[in-house]
Amino acid sequence: MRIRLLLAAGLLALTLGIAPLALATESTDEDTSTSSSEKDEASLNKRIEALKKKLRITLKESEKTRLKARCLPAQALVKKVHTRFGNKVVTRTQAYSELSKVLDKLVEKLKAKEANTTTLESYIAVLKTKIAVYETDLADYKQKLSDLKDMDCKADPEAFKAALEAARTARDKLIQDITAVRTYVKETIKLELLTIRKSLETQDTEETTTNQ
Repeated sequence: MRIRLLLAAGLLALTLGIAPLALATESTDEDTSTSSSEKDEASLNKRIEALKKKLRITLKESEKTRLKARCLPAQALVKKVHTRFGNKVVTRTQAYSELSKVLDKLVEKLKAKEANTTTLESYIAVLKTKIAVYETDLADYKQKLSDLKDMDCKADPEAFKAALEAARTARDKLIQDITAVRTYVKETIKLELLTIRKSLETQDTEETTTNQ
């Protein structure tokens, strides 16, 4: 009975852990800083130049003029995105961390009951890889948003266009990562936990019948 309760708790943790959260970036004290060192500025310029070369952005003069007139309001919106929903991303990251811990503890409990956890452990390893990819892409998205809001958009509209495209691509990748984690938990790990629970229930029934 106790092990079934543990499995039920694990399934509940999965449900809570994959609840949808608004996509945003973490907010820290560094986000509100209005100054940057020469080293930070040099790094920013280096990243922007790399993006320009990679994306090969070329604008007509009319497009440059239009973008110069619109880029400052766009940067103001980016700054809001960069800070507004920070706590929700912290919550998601913490939820993934707690989910991993819950699953690891559950495996140990199941092993103590001599349950077969080989498949579950392999699934958990894959899940942790997916979470690691999410964390890497989250950091990349945050960096690209930071570059987008901090660069001199009027001085180089083509660079601003490149940074904007890069931020959009990073955001799309992050959404894919979140979907991948949620889907894997729901369609793979959760089903394996249900399989283990059913196996243990069958085992309990057989032992009860034998003892009668």
